[in-house]
Amino acid sequence: SVAARAARRSRNRPAAGEVGASPGLQHEVGRTFDIQRAGRAGAIAVRGGRRDEGVPGLRAAIADARELRVDRIRADLLLDAMAVLGPDDPDARTYAQEARELFERAGARAYLARLEELMMADATRVMARPRPDRAALDETVGA
Repeated sequence: SVAARAARRSRNRPAAGEVGASPGLQHEVGRTFDIQRAGRAGAIAVRGGRRDEGVPGLRAAIADARELRVDRIRADLLLDAMAVLGPDDPDARTYAQEARELFERAGARAYLARLEELMMADATRVMARPRPDRAALDETVGA
């Protein structure tokens, strides 16, 4: 649902958990619904600080959606991944490119704009990180 996606992509952990517990997809049957449930649970776990628990489920859901060629679900999961994994994740750049291709093919301008926002936010966080002291770095490397 739209509310579930918004909560997962927001920084509001209580809202994401509350939506995750809602019955939205709980009574649906089929592999695509299983993929959505697994992706949702993974994103909520990551957002809730349980990265080790959530990342494998989110990655598996993306891979399953790719295998089944359910592009809309895969695009949603990729956007969720971009929102919760952050710029340091090894798959972030790949996920961003894959999502961009899917959204461009679908002509989904609003989703492309959201992807750009997430990427800019990640770039800003990376640039805002404190840089190591050059002298301490030289000492560590033995320069």
